[in-house]
Formats: sequence, structure tokens, C-alpha cells
Amino acid sequence: MLSLNIRKLGFLLILINLLVWSNKGVGQVTPGFTYEQYCDSLVFTDATVISGGEVITDWEWSIGGNTLYGPNVWFIFPGQGPYTVTLTVYFENPVGQESYSEQILNYKVSSAGISADSPVCDGFPVDFTGSANTNSSAFFPNDSLKWDFEDDGIWDATGWNVSYTYPTSGNYTVRFKASNNLGCFDDDTETIEVIVGPDASFTADDVCLGEEMSFTNTSTLNGSNAFTQFFWDFENDGTWDAFTENPGHIYTTAGTFDVKFKIVTDLGCMDSVVGPVTVNLLPVADFTYNSQCPGVMIQFNDASVPNAGGELTYFWDFGGFTSTDQNPQYMFTANGTYDVFLQVTNANGCSHDTTKQILIEKPTAAFDFDVVCFGQTTFFTNESTFDASPIINWDWDFGDGSGTSVIQNPNYTYSNHGLYDVVLTVENELGCFDDSIVPVLVDTLPVAAFSHTATCVGMQTCFTDESIANADTINSWIWNFGDGNISTLKDPCHEFNNIGNYTVTLVVINSDGCSSVPYIEEIYVAGQPEAAFSAVTSCFGDTTYFVNLTDSANTEISSWMWDFGDPGSMGNNSSVLFEPSHLFSTPGPFQVSLSVENIYGCNDMVQQTITIDSLPEAMYVMPDTVALSIPVTFNDNSVGHGSPVINRMWDFGDGTSANNINPVIHTYDTAGVYEICLTVFDFNGCSDIYCDSIVITDFPEANFTYASDVTLESFFFDESQPSNTIIDWYWDFGDPTTSLDTATGTATPTWIYPAEGWYEVYLKVWDRFGGYDDIIQMVYAGNAVIADFQHQFVCLGDTTMFLDNSYSPISAGFEDWYWDFGDGTDSTYYSPHDTILHRYMFPGVYNVKFGLSATVYGYFMTDTMYQTLEVFEYPFARVDTAGLGVCFGQEIQFNDASIYVPNDPGVEWKWDFGDGTIENMQNPVHMFADTGEFKVSLQITSLHGCSTTDTTPAYVNFAPDFEFLIKNPCLNNAATFIPDYDSTKLEITQWHWNFGDYLSDDNTSTVSHPQHTYSRIDNYTVTMKMKAHGCSGETQQSFLVYPVPFSDYKISTDYGGVQGRVKFTNNSIFATHYLWDFGNGNTSTVPDPVEVYEYDSTYSVTLVSYNDYPPNTTDDFKCSDTTIHKIKIFFRGLYFPTAFSPNNPNDEISHFTPKGVNLETYEVQVFDLKGNLMWESDELDEHGTPAESWDGYNPDGVLMPQGMYIWKAAGRFKDGTVWTGQSFDDKIDPKTNGVVTLVR
Repeated sequence: MLSLNIRKLGFLLILINLLVWSNKGVGQVTPGFTYEQYCDSLVFTDATVISGGEVITDWEWSIGGNTLYGPNVWFIFPGQGPYTVTLTVYFENPVGQESYSEQILNYKVSSAGISADSPVCDGFPVDFTGSANTNSSAFFPNDSLKWDFEDDGIWDATGWNVSYTYPTSGNYTVRFKASNNLGCFDDDTETIEVIVGPDASFTADDVCLGEEMSFTNTSTLNGSNAFTQFFWDFENDGTWDAFTENPGHIYTTAGTFDVKFKIVTDLGCMDSVVGPVTVNLLPVADFTYNSQCPGVMIQFNDASVPNAGGELTYFWDFGGFTSTDQNPQYMFTANGTYDVFLQVTNANGCSHDTTKQILIEKPTAAFDFDVVCFGQTTFFTNESTFDASPIINWDWDFGDGSGTSVIQNPNYTYSNHGLYDVVLTVENELGCFDDSIVPVLVDTLPVAAFSHTATCVGMQTCFTDESIANADTINSWIWNFGDGNISTLKDPCHEFNNIGNYTVTLVVINSDGCSSVPYIEEIYVAGQPEAAFSAVTSCFGDTTYFVNLTDSANTEISSWMWDFGDPGSMGNNSSVLFEPSHLFSTPGPFQVSLSVENIYGCNDMVQQTITIDSLPEAMYVMPDTVALSIPVTFNDNSVGHGSPVINRMWDFGDGTSANNINPVIHTYDTAGVYEICLTVFDFNGCSDIYCDSIVITDFPEANFTYASDVTLESFFFDESQPSNTIIDWYWDFGDPTTSLDTATGTATPTWIYPAEGWYEVYLKVWDRFGGYDDIIQMVYAGNAVIADFQHQFVCLGDTTMFLDNSYSPISAGFEDWYWDFGDGTDSTYYSPHDTILHRYMFPGVYNVKFGLSATVYGYFMTDTMYQTLEVFEYPFARVDTAGLGVCFGQEIQFNDASIYVPNDPGVEWKWDFGDGTIENMQNPVHMFADTGEFKVSLQITSLHGCSTTDTTPAYVNFAPDFEFLIKNPCLNNAATFIPDYDSTKLEITQWHWNFGDYLSDDNTSTVSHPQHTYSRIDNYTVTMKMKAHGCSGETQQSFLVYPVPFSDYKISTDYGGVQGRVKFTNNSIFATHYLWDFGNGNTSTVPDPVEVYEYDSTYSVTLVSYNDYPPNTTDDFKCSDTTIHKIKIFFRGLYFPTAFSPNNPNDEISHFTPKGVNLETYEVQVFDLKGNLMWESDELDEHGTPAESWDGYNPDGVLMPQGMYIWKAAGRFKDGTVWTGQSFDDKIDPKTNGVVTLVR
């Protein structure tokens, strides 16, 4: 038997042909079958070959212990096999059977499984291992092992062992599908819990060198339960230095250190952070001082060094007195040795202190002397003392402007008598001074002098001694009055009996027995004046005039003093005029006095009684108001005060008057207001006037109006004028049906007429002054004029239309139409308008008033109608913008978010989706057929027809299209990743970055613009995933991390011997381009620049060094390094001119002017060639510049001749350096002296 098997695996037909040679005859049956593999199930099809008229009657299949019948069967294999499949066919003609068997393998995949750790920390990759089984004849292609890490229908990775980093915390379902090469598969799912990893952080305060720095763990656990491990690298040098949670560390050097801190939690999650800490240098405290004398304000100057600590703060202690100034002043008041303490603290809080002992001492100056009379020698004895510092100099000034001495115990003879202040100044070895001032008296003669009072005949003249003793006291006085009388009293008084001139002499003798030169004064004895005056008696309120009758006794009067005895007149109670006047404050008697004094001081006074008469008081009574033509009676009630009233004068205000009548009666013939004045006079001629007003009223004018309606009830209203004087009314309503149609005493009666029509109404009125008037008018009972109108409801801003439907049942002729629209505006028309248009500015309910009037048979009639009108505010159309951004193929739910006015709901909606489709539902659902931005508008209409529209964009997006840029991809620098997409079209909601740096603990990020630091030069592939409006996208970019240059430079100040000129030498490595910022506003790009500074200051100089990596990018994207150094520029100098010319008009040429800057102390002297001092100065201004110059004159004010003069100078600058002199030639050393030529 020969068998040939041809197979095609998979889902292809397997054809088996078996040729069997039978010995039963010529009929031939060759059993066989084909099958189709469906992984775990197979379909078997009979393929038996028959010949010779054989007929198959049955088919029997034996498969894995199961028996099936039929030509074609289907079977599910429980396992992978192999299985023996046997087909037995039964046939007849002749009857027989044949079988065929074959081993069949099942290619199904089973036992798919996932192995992975859970829970895991976010930001850390999860390692997944897949497993599955298939038979040995099949295999699993690597790309058929698929992973969906977030169960979102997207296969994320392939292979048995994969890794995935979840962007955020949460529970994720991961699916693994294993397919063999025949397409059979099995899958499995597992839930991975991703917890929030810890956030590493710490705090550490800056410390000063030598202090322990405390580190505090401030990390957050997030999804973990506890921290289990802590790793501290205090200098970030790769070595862990501490393993406790909150360690301490003492740095041995100052500077800024990067500290790396790593934490591990109980779940194995970890995080690390690197942060800078600073250890600051200590400053160095030091100071100088300029004096050791008590009582002198000593200047203490700070000489401390900040040591990169910025500005210093200061604490001085002078033994109880403290200061925080940098350069304080302090005065020690007594001798002694004192501790001066200085503590300085820099801006970093680091402190250092120093204490210096200072000897403070000055000598005590004192001396004694003997006193002799004028012309003898005075001997002075030094009695000065000291404690520790001996006295080395004595300087005497004898106080007479010429006498001086420098010996210890001098003597001196004064050339004049007097009192001299003798000054002794002593100096000790410390340069401290003290002086003593003692008055020395050289006796002299007394000086006689006196003064005296007035010299008048008959009066005592008193003399006052004003002599100078020039000794302890004056002991004797000798007076000669020139009229034969003398006195030895100190201050005598004497009476001269006759007018004339007298010579008065005084001689005095002091306690030293010295007599004065006689003091002589000529005096004149004058006569006595006699005061007198008269005055004219006056009425109260009138001015009193005084007549001066004084007798001057032929001597000029020098002053007049009047006292009016009237304190009520305040400041006017006195006068110094010759003949004054006065207005007395009250009636009555007054004591008036006049005092006079002549030029020799002789005076007199006289007093008189002056009587001021009282005024009469005018008054009368009369009525306030009287009707026209009614007589008015005026009663005079005037009163005389001290003197009777004897005369009266009336003025009635209408051009008429009367005299001496009481009472008086007067009648006015014209209505109006009149002023009546009464003037009265008393017996002394004093008068008074009183005025008052009276009202003369006219007759009233009767008038009335009325109103009537369909009820025939008519209302009457008095309109008589003037209304405030009407007091009574009489009405006759003209009703022919009754005699009781009258009313009295009311201004507003009511009457109901029996029928509609015209009636004659009579009114009479009376006023309160007796006047009256009447009137007859025709009135119409019923509505003769009917006001009516229509309007419609409107929306705010629309025009409201009012339709006039008024009419008159008696065809009255309308005259005017009045509209009050209820919004503060109204209109009046004088011709008919069937339609009135009005626009309201605000929504609301308005009360509209419409009134019209007509003349009916000559009578004026009106009617009014009120209606309520509502103006509706437009609704506010608004499309709810939530969810208006979707991915292509998604439906958008549009929601009406409009704001409707109360009582005016929306009734119609019209949506225009911007793609040609319209919808009239309130909240429709719509799917756009394309992507892009669509302007969706919603028009809403309210119940009252008010309509508004809102338009908003809707976005339909494909997966976002984007790229990203990489800035600063430099070694150990933070590379920044910048998304590049159209932010106006995409609103990114999720980001996930993978930096391709699998050796890093921080390889992923979920922020939009992340940063990552690469620690190795290598090629990296960065993957960015993001979602916008629910649409996801992904992009990758590979790049090379480049090396970073090292930026550094050296500073050379005073370059080329020029102050302020600085040379910068570039020491950068791996750099090709440079950017300098000199801190003074100037920049440069040359490698080794030279900069000239113009002002004293501390400048921060910045150098940014670039290399060419990455190429073809701007400087912002290149690798760079920056270094900053501070440079202190301090200009110092002192220079002297070589010539000057005093006669030149230019000050710079006419004076010898030293030039300098930043000097702290300085001294210059100019000498002639003989060594005589011409000029010296040590004055400096606030800039440390010499403040004075020499004009060429010597100390005696004489201009020196032309020639050479020698100057000598010394100085110290504010930075403590000493001026070494001025160089006049580059080959000659600097000198502290030189020659200046004076040119004339």
C-alpha cells in the first residue's frame, strides 16, 4: 500500500489520500477526511474516494473517546492533544467497511496570565511578565504578545516582559493577549493599584561657619504609610553621610553646598531631592579712633571686614552706652581706662566681636596769682595736676590782647587798669587739653554818674546815684545842687524854688579810697501846667465834644491823657488827642478826667462830671391788616425817660403825615403794604423813631372748578383768590327740582343732579377783612369728555404704540391731549394724534396717564384715563459651553443656559450649528460630520415675543497634532521641554512625558513644560503623550545631551596704572562665546574685555559662557554657565598744582587748589623759602575732597611776591591706606612735598 499525505497547516484544507488495494472485487473505497482548524475546535469533512459502483451507507468518527456520525462533524478539543481521529466508512456492493486514522494536534492557546507587583508608586515603571501555553508545533511571535495597560482599547506594548509607567495614581486594569502563529489566543486581566509616591523635601536654615546645621525632613508620604529609610549626602558627592530622619552636620568650610536627600517608604516607593544650603563666612570686627580725651566727641571708625556677608550691622558698647551706627561718636566724660566693645553681624546673621582698652585722660588746669594795684607786677603760679599722662605744655593768655607766655610759672605787668580774664591751657602727652580762666582785677578809679526825676518849681526832684565803684563798694557821696545846697546822701531829693538853670555836681569815693572825677550836669527847673476843659451836654447816642482849656505856663505840653469814665465803651474809654470826642455807652453821669504833662515832666490833672441825657421811646399800636377804604386808628404809646415827650410826627407811608395828634385815624385808598413811622421829641431835644408795616387788602375774586361723571355726582372746588384770606362760601347749584340746592361754609361741596345736562351754579365768597365777590358758571353734569386709549406689550428698546380712542357724547371740541408715560416723561399735544409712539429705557410696569380737555358751549371740561403697561426685558441667550470640545465622531449635548425674565418664559428655540443644520429643540444633541471650529448660535424667543441670540464655538478635533522643543539639553543642567502646538485650537488636559533616562529616579513628568537633568552624555529618546478634549496623541524625539562649559575669570584692578580701569581675564573652559555684564549698565562679548568704571561702588560682574552645542540654535537653547564676582571700585588720590596766578580771574588758576577724593584725613602747609608758614588747611568736604585753597596771601593779609613756595602734605584715605605722595616724573618716587610757583 502506498500512502501520500499533502497538508497545509492553519486554516487550510488538509487533504489525505489513501490508496487501498482490496481483494474483494473490483470495487474500491479509499477512506479519508479533511479538517479546518479553529484553535480549540475543528471541523472534519469526509473525503473518501470510491469507485466501481460502491455506495457508502454510513460514517463513524472516533475522536478522543467520543463517537460521532455523519459525513461532516464538528468537535471541540478540551486540550492541546495530540488526539487520534478515526473515520470508518460503511458501504455496500459489496458490503464492507474501511477505516482511516490520524494524529491531530490542537493549536489553541491557554493559561494566559499576568505577573506584576501591586500596589506600585506613580512615576515608577511597573514590570509585567506574561505567560501562556500552546502546543509544541506552534509558537508565539513577539509582536503577537500584546499589552493594554489602561484598558482603553489601545495596545501599548508587545513581548513577554514589558515595563510601563503610569502617569497618575489610581486603579488601572491591564490586559494581556497572547496569540500564537496560527492566530489562536488567550488573554488575562489584572488590576494594578498605582499609589501617589512620596514627595521628598527638607528644610535647613543657613548657618555661620562652625555652627551645626539642622536638617528637617518635610517630605509627604502621599499613598504610603510610613518612611522606612533616609539617605543624606551633605555635599552631593555620591557618598551617603547620614541615615537618620533629621540629622545635623557641621561644615568645615564656608560656601553653598548641594545636599541630596532620598527617602524610601514601606511600599518601596522612593523620591529624592537636591537642594542648596549655605554656610556663611564670619566677618572680622575691627575699629580705629581719633582721640583719647574726656569731654571730646571721639570718632570711632569701623575697620571690619564683611567677608562676603554683604552689609554689616553694628553693636557698640562703650561701657553702658550702646550704638548701632557704623562709625559712631562717643564722649567719655571722665579720666579712666575704658573697654570699647564692637560686634559686627553681616547680612547672613554671622557675628564677630573685638574689645579694646582705651586710656582716657586729660590734665586739670589750675593756677593762683597775687593782686596789686595798677602799675605793679602780677606773679602767676601753676597748680595744674594729672593722673597718668604728664603735662608737657603750658600756654598763658593774660587777657589784655598782647601778653602771653609758655613757661610754667610766669609774671606779668599790665599796662592799663581793668579786669582781665587770664587763661591757662595745659596739654598732656595724649594731646588732651584743659584750661582754667580766672579774672584778674587791676584797680582803677571809680566813675561818678547819676540820674534824676522831673525838675519842676514846687516839686521834689530826686537824684539817683549810678556811679561805678571799680572796687567793692562806694563809701562816700558829695552832692552840690547849684543853689547853695549840698548833700552827702546816696540818693537825695531836693526842691528848687525858682524857674531857671542849675549846675548839679557829684563826687564819689570807693572802698579802695579812690575818688572819682566830678560828674557835672546842667538842669533846667520849669514852671507847673494847670489842666482845664469844658464839654457840651448831649443826648444818648450823640457824640460829645470836649474843649481843652489847659494853661501851659509858657512851657510846651508834651502829652494829653483823657479818661472818659465810661468802661462800657471798651477800648474807646481814653484818648491822647488835644480835643477829643466821645460816644458814651449808656445815659447818665460820667467822671471825665484830663491829665497833662510838659516837656520837663511837670504835670497836672482835672476831673469833671458829664451828664448824658436818656432818649424817649417811641411806640404805637395798630391792626396788622385792614381792608381797602376802612379807617385805621393809630394809638401813640410813646414814653419819655427822665424828660416828657412834647412833640410827635406821623408818616403814614402813602405820602401823607400828621403832627401832635393822638390817637390819629387814617384811611388808605389803594391796596398794598405801607410803612408807618412815628418820631417823638422830649423836653431836652432828644428824639426816637418807631416804624411798622400794615397790609391794606383788595376785594377777593370768586372762582371755582368742578368734576362730574356718569353717576351725575358733581364735585365743586373753590378756586377763589387770594385763597388764604377766604373764610366763607355760599353755593347755589341751580337744580330746578328742589329749593334745597344750596350749601354754605364749605369750599368743596358735592351735589347729585337729577339728569345729565347743563346747570347754572352760583358762588359767593367772603374774606377775613370784610371783602366779598361772587360768580355764576354753567356746569355739565355727566361725562361730556371721555378719555380712552389702547397699547400693546413691548420688549425693552422697542417702540410702544398708543392708540387714542377718546370721544365726547356731546361732540365737544377737544383742545389738548396730555400723556404721562409713567417713566418721568410726558407730552402735551394741541392737535389730534391717533397714534403716539414712545420708547421706554428700562423694563418694568408703568402707570400711563392720558388726559384730554375740551370746551363745551364755552366751558372747559376734562377727563383722564389710567392704564398699566409692562415693558419686558429681553431674555439673556446663553449656550452652556460645557462639553463643546469633542473628538471626531462624538455627539455633543447642547444645553440652553439662557436667563429668562420672570413671568416671560422661553417658548421658541432655534439652534444653528454652523454646518448648515438647524434644530428647534431646547436641548438638542448633534454630531458634526467634519472636524474644526463651528460657530453655534442659539436664538430664543420669550412668551411676549422678546428674542435674543448667543453664539459660541464648538470644537471637533482629531488626535492632537504637536511637536516639542528641547531647551538647554546640556549635561547636569535642567533641560526644558517645550510643547509646540496651536494653543488656540487645543486645550491640553493631560500630559505624560518619558525622558528616556531609565537610570534616573525621576524619568517621567505630568506637567506641560517639564525639566529633567541628564547626568550622562548620550543619545536619549523622549516620548510625550497628551490628551486634548478627550483625544490622545503621542510623539517622540531623539537628541544628544551635550557637555556644559565652565565659566570663570580673573580680575585685575587699576589696569595700566589707571584707577577704575579693570582688566577681566577669561578662564572659561569648553566655551566659544561670551556675554559680560559689568554691573554699571555696560556689556561686552569679547573674551578678555577691559572696562573703565567712573564711580565708587561695589559692582556685580556677570560672565555667561556659551559653547556651540547644540548647533544651529539660539543662545537661549545653547549650553552655558554663569559666574558672578563682586568688584569694589574705590578711587583715591591727592594732587597739587605746580603754579598759580592770584591776578587771574579764573578761580582754578588764581588759587593754589589741592585736588583729591575719598580722603578721610588730610593736612597741607605752604612755606616760603625762609621756612615761614604762609597757609595751611585740613578741611575736607563730604566727598573727601580738599575744601580750601591758598590765594597767595600770607597770614598778615599781604600778597606774596612772585617766586617758588614749598608745600608739604599728608593724608589717609577712607579705606585706611596712607597717601604716599605725588610723583612728578615716572622715574622719580612719589614725594609728600613739592614746589609751587606763584606767578604775578
